[in-house]
Amino acid sequence: MSAGTFLYSDIQPLVFLPLVALFGLSFAAFEGYLAKREGFRVGVGRDFALSAGFSLILGLLFLVAPLDEVSAVGFLGAYLAISGVFWGIAAATPQPK
Repeated sequence: MSAGTFLYSDIQPLVFLPLVALFGLSFAAFEGYLAKREGFRVGVGRDFALSAGFSLILGLLFLVAPLDEVSAVGFLGAYLAISGVFWGIAAATPQPK
């Protein structure tokens, strides 16, 4: 038995790709709902809409594109970095009263 973190390493790519696709699509749906609830004329609503677009791109990428393990982890890391920076900037932006 190897020193891997996953018990069955040969099915790891078969489990990881659909789970990340489900994560991206479910976050896109939830953030789209929040954007619609807040309204697109409000800054928070636009932030949720843009973040929903990022999540939708991630979910569709993992569903459609044939990714190997390195590319999949790279795209997930890029999504998380972009999303973290985006929400950090959105949190630091002054809101109108």
